[in-house]
Amino acid sequence: MKAVIDGRVFEAPGKTTILEAARRLGLDIPTLCDHPRLEPAASCRMCLVEISGRRDPVPACATVLEDGMHVATDTPALRELRRGVLEMILAEHPSACLVCADRNACREPKEGIRKTVEPTGCVLCPKDGRCRLQDTAAAVGLERIVFPEAPRSAEPRRDDPLIDRDGGLCILCGLCVRVCRDLRGASVLTFVGRGGRTTVGTALDLTLLESGCLFCGACVDVCPTGALLERAARHVRPDERKPLLCALCGEGCLLQAEFDRGRLLGTRPAPGPANRGQACVKGRFLVADILGHPSRLTGPLARRDGTLVPVSWPDALTAAAAGLRSSDGPFEAVGSAQDSCEDLWALHELGREGFASGRFSIAEPPSPLEVIRKAAGVEAGEGWPDVPNAGLAAMKTILVFDEDLPVTAPILGLEVHQAVQQGARLIVFGPGESCLDRCAKVRVRAGLESAAEFLLEILAGLARTAAGPGHPGRAELGPAARMKPEESSRAERAVFKEKASRAAVILEKRKPAAFIFGPRFAAGTQGRRNAAALWNLARLTGAVLIPVAWEANARGAQALFGGGGKNGCEGAPLPAAGSLLLAGDGPPPPCREGAFIVVAAAYESGALEAADVVLPRTLFAEQDGTWVNREGRIQRMRAAVPAPGEARPLWRMAVDLARAIGSGGPSASAAGEILAGIEKERPSFAGASRAWPDEKPVFLSATAVSRTGFASVPEAGECSAAEEGSRDPDDVHGLRAGAVLKSLRAVRRR
Repeated sequence: MKAVIDGRVFEAPGKTTILEAARRLGLDIPTLCDHPRLEPAASCRMCLVEISGRRDPVPACATVLEDGMHVATDTPALRELRRGVLEMILAEHPSACLVCADRNACREPKEGIRKTVEPTGCVLCPKDGRCRLQDTAAAVGLERIVFPEAPRSAEPRRDDPLIDRDGGLCILCGLCVRVCRDLRGASVLTFVGRGGRTTVGTALDLTLLESGCLFCGACVDVCPTGALLERAARHVRPDERKPLLCALCGEGCLLQAEFDRGRLLGTRPAPGPANRGQACVKGRFLVADILGHPSRLTGPLARRDGTLVPVSWPDALTAAAAGLRSSDGPFEAVGSAQDSCEDLWALHELGREGFASGRFSIAEPPSPLEVIRKAAGVEAGEGWPDVPNAGLAAMKTILVFDEDLPVTAPILGLEVHQAVQQGARLIVFGPGESCLDRCAKVRVRAGLESAAEFLLEILAGLARTAAGPGHPGRAELGPAARMKPEESSRAERAVFKEKASRAAVILEKRKPAAFIFGPRFAAGTQGRRNAAALWNLARLTGAVLIPVAWEANARGAQALFGGGGKNGCEGAPLPAAGSLLLAGDGPPPPCREGAFIVVAAAYESGALEAADVVLPRTLFAEQDGTWVNREGRIQRMRAAVPAPGEARPLWRMAVDLARAIGSGGPSASAAGEILAGIEKERPSFAGASRAWPDEKPVFLSATAVSRTGFASVPEAGECSAAEEGSRDPDDVHGLRAGAVLKSLRAVRRR
């Protein structure tokens, strides 16, 4: 396809809108309602262009370029037309400053009263200087407004956490409504009223919180005016911006940190490869609150006469080295799957080489994929095929097991919604309410202790419909499902079987399929049974397995130490006489009461009660490091935020401790040196040193799983709720963010 735009030739295969083509040629067409991830709405009419042979101008955002088409984007008639459209929009919007010749003269004295309740002009608006409407007015050369002013009479709403709404500044572009409905799948915002009384609001005029808003901030980010604003950064303008990799969950979103005179104001999503311009409530609004929480540790502590007192770093390292050397028992370094690859590798080297009887472990339970690997008998050296977020669009069936995706994997949840919009069938299994319920084709309300029974019923249905030569028999797929009479009535069991039969029909007819599950699915005494049944269903249907990683670097920890063993992710607890370097999130086990304990922590927590030495550590935004997200995507990032007080990266602590102890261990002087060592010893990390978010993507390299047999499904056993549980996904290195941050507590309805 070849066309001419403003005298310049454009060639491209496939369908391309005029607006997209013009932008690729470097041509600027003004628009107020366009978004790269939304279907065109053509509601603002600012992007009108002329096409040779057509009588009337057409919207560039909604018109597909055709072969041989000649387009003009900037003519006197178009400029006059755009000015007229903008004048009508501004007739209902405070616009005095846009056409005032002396607006710059009064800007400075009015800076001090910017916090006015109802802005009457640009210099009083908190969005001044960052307003897309301002930029558009300047682009079209607006000098006057001929229509009489009819401002919208809407009271500003500040009854929600994190977000303020001012309907008086709304221009009804519809971007917030569309991004909430079509991209995020929440449908909280909508158009209310008709004709000249149309506004953007919620059903029954409820608050955003009452309407089920998840506060992802997507509406705030697309709003071209000040109608939707982040409350914390409402009246402050950033003077510096830096890229930042979010490590508050396993999605690996790229953010843009905003600063005012060196102070972190907040973050907003960047068009990173994993999140593509989207974020969640924590990444969008709460990074500054988490990093700057009052409970942050800023200096080393050592126990003197039974009390932890502040000491210098040299004294803390001396005390820690002396205690670790004098301990008679073995040594263990405990890391967290939230830590960077460099942090974990340095702790691993300290435990492996610094002590004759040392070892390294991960505080979190084993990966659910590791449980499935063992249940299926797959060799530890074999890899697992990853499904990037964009790959979900090709799925025809998606089965989700008891995962609140907006909380545990928000970007994955967004992609699931997009796949359903494109025709995928969704099956949701779990006991609680889910935002995915409204678009689920089959909804099974049951606990994970019944997951294996549901899967076995599906397997039985598939075995009946596909029986034949070479097809596995019923006994090979697993034992018959057994639901205990005391757990459910006869009617409930009948409904359970009927839904399993419907799910079997969907899986038989609509392929490929994806199975999404999290840590709870493979936990407890029922975990191996669930895992084996899921493996058999995946092998029978050709479905891909997508584990939800709650921790930022769960995939990285699995790739580094997934084999288990002395220096792996598992191991028996140390005897009381041993020594411990605890960098995980939880307190030391009770059996370690007599051990010498060094705690590397970011926040004050219960772990400090048993500590002999406390070393303050940095968090993800305050250090260079590498993380592997849920997709298997390797991402490196430089420090964006200054470390608080004397806090140091965890890998640096391991190096300093090895030097103070005087034995083997890590000796790197920079995080990049540790990463180079990882690349040498772990082939799956090949190319990790080039894994910057703004460069060519680098994924964990792995061989395909070669096992084609079926796992032996064990008989049903007892499973307690305590065994099913796992850590709160809102916990950040010991900080219970869902409990201590008021806004997050409100959003989570706790």
